[in-house]
Amino acid sequence: MSSSAAKASVNPDDGSADNIHNTLSSSSSSTNNNENAIILSLYLIQSEEDILHPSDKSNVHERANLYKRLCEACLIANKTLRSASSSTTQPFQAGGDGPIFGVHCNVDNDDLLSRNEFDADELWQSQGMDEQSKDDDDDDADNQISTSKLAVDTFQQPHLRAIFRYGNDINDMWRCISLMLQITTDLANANLSCAVECWDLNDGHILLIEAAEHLPSWVDDDVLQGGVGGPEGTHNRCWIVDGKVHLIPPTNKSKRDSSLMKNKKVDLLSRREALIELVDAFHKDPDDSSTLAPTSVQRSIEHRINRTDYWNNSDESRVNTSNSHWHVAAVALPASVAYFIQKHPSLVPLIIDSFCENAPKYLKQRKRKRKKTQEATSVGTVATDEQTPSMQQQGSNQRDALGNLFPFEQVVTIPITMTRANYAELVTGRGIVPAFPVPREYRSVELKRFHRQLGQTALGRLDNDDKNRNPFERAVDVGVRLCAGLEWIVACSEQIDKAISDCKDDVHLNSLGDVERRLRLFWTRIDAEASVDFIQHDCEEDETNHWIERAWQAGPMNSNHHLQCDKMLLSALESMSKCRVFNPELSKSSQEEPCPITKPRMSLRGMTQAGMKNALKWQREEYDESHFPIPKLCQLDSDAWMEIKSMEALEEEMKNLSSETAKTDTNKPE
Repeated sequence: MSSSAAKASVNPDDGSADNIHNTLSSSSSSTNNNENAIILSLYLIQSEEDILHPSDKSNVHERANLYKRLCEACLIANKTLRSASSSTTQPFQAGGDGPIFGVHCNVDNDDLLSRNEFDADELWQSQGMDEQSKDDDDDDADNQISTSKLAVDTFQQPHLRAIFRYGNDINDMWRCISLMLQITTDLANANLSCAVECWDLNDGHILLIEAAEHLPSWVDDDVLQGGVGGPEGTHNRCWIVDGKVHLIPPTNKSKRDSSLMKNKKVDLLSRREALIELVDAFHKDPDDSSTLAPTSVQRSIEHRINRTDYWNNSDESRVNTSNSHWHVAAVALPASVAYFIQKHPSLVPLIIDSFCENAPKYLKQRKRKRKKTQEATSVGTVATDEQTPSMQQQGSNQRDALGNLFPFEQVVTIPITMTRANYAELVTGRGIVPAFPVPREYRSVELKRFHRQLGQTALGRLDNDDKNRNPFERAVDVGVRLCAGLEWIVACSEQIDKAISDCKDDVHLNSLGDVERRLRLFWTRIDAEASVDFIQHDCEEDETNHWIERAWQAGPMNSNHHLQCDKMLLSALESMSKCRVFNPELSKSSQEEPCPITKPRMSLRGMTQAGMKNALKWQREEYDESHFPIPKLCQLDSDAWMEIKSMEALEEEMKNLSSETAKTDTNKPE
């Protein structure tokens, strides 16, 4: 039986599960190549039975038991993630629901990890490449063959995988890492001990980079001196286990093989060897594990996480706006948009992203149109007659994108809480759009009158201190930018939605329900990947390779007497039916599925259209002026912190922030 046939037992020649992922990946790759993201890989290490051995891959019961335990771990881990998302009004700066775990197996062609080239690891490497002798070039060439395989580990071990796209605020990434500390502790208490690897898509070993000054000497020591040879040798050695950071040191086995290491610069550790080391070390003496990182390493990670603690300790459901991480802005919006944002606060960062990406194109088209109009006026011709059809269509599409989703009327002012990073991005257009004129579709006498009214709202209540700027001063500008970003989400996301629609148009996939698709396509592929070594070396058909299909056909109560199935396998199948598979169910971009927990299988464009439809209905039927009273000054923040008068002032402000951070770290209890 071929491995390709095992990937889709429902239709061996179809490959529908892979087609979904490939289609969606190609549609989003152009927009997500450079985004900041952290990849979380969770492996069970309760016992050696949690690690598949090549000789055990033909044992279907071993695999089924592992799948059931992974599903139990996934349920607990995602419960913690859901709690973190639902306990705050705006859980993550990047928007959406945040990370969620799903089952994963094949990392042989994992493009998420293979894109990293270890550039950032050299940030903490004590010996640079320039210091190496030219006489070692031949040895380095041989060693490069081995180290080039670091990014792709061919060990096929089923595990849990999540990806978290944290955007431009690194605090989100560290909050996610703090959740991993909590999840590993929760799972250990449930007899599901696990090890989590945190791998940044751009920086690689993010925990090692943060703790660079406190790493043990063996990290940089040569192999013959008992070290691992630098950053490349630390691959698969840094894990989070039971709420602590663990570093797997060079073992005696490596030293005994020193004759083989004589010409090697790096002591490589495979993923399977690393997991076995963790199982052995953790269960010999959990309180004094040989892999436990030094106290200084633990403390440096804890201090970094504590700097992201911007929530009220007394009430986690409320944002601590007194912290400098947050900004409460007055925003002037149509009543329908205000209602939409209050119902979907986690989408505000994605609306800001939409504005920052599309505003430069809009202004460029607007400038080109005005120039064409001026030229046409000077020569006495009509501008549209000189434009090519493609130019007319391109300009028309962008102009028609504004003013179609909602009418810019019944303007109200509401307070919106966002991070300072989000607010600065919105107001400056990420430094590209400092000025954004009100689009023609939004202009009205009502808006001008409302703008003047806001300008006078705080008059007489503010003193002459520069820090007490009128918090309503930018309300209209911020509201216009958010409205434009909201409309561009609908207008400019058609390509991604079309890719999703094309996948849904597959007749074969449409014939399967959600659970049936997950089991008979996605889980069947996972099982084929987990047993790939057995399949490749076994030329004969084996019915155990079809166990998921047989269990599905047998039914939950073995109702099909012609296809009786082991009760243990049926129990595993029941757990698997409730556990999502990372690829393709959870590997989508924030455009394709921003809220997989609260709004599964809904794209950002779909959420926006449905939400605004409800908001417009509410505005027509229920809205009155009492719904949105003008915020009080005490409810808003001044944005004077954005005003930097010179580069010298900016440098001074950065020094002050650095000194405050260093002082905070020094005062932390050991």
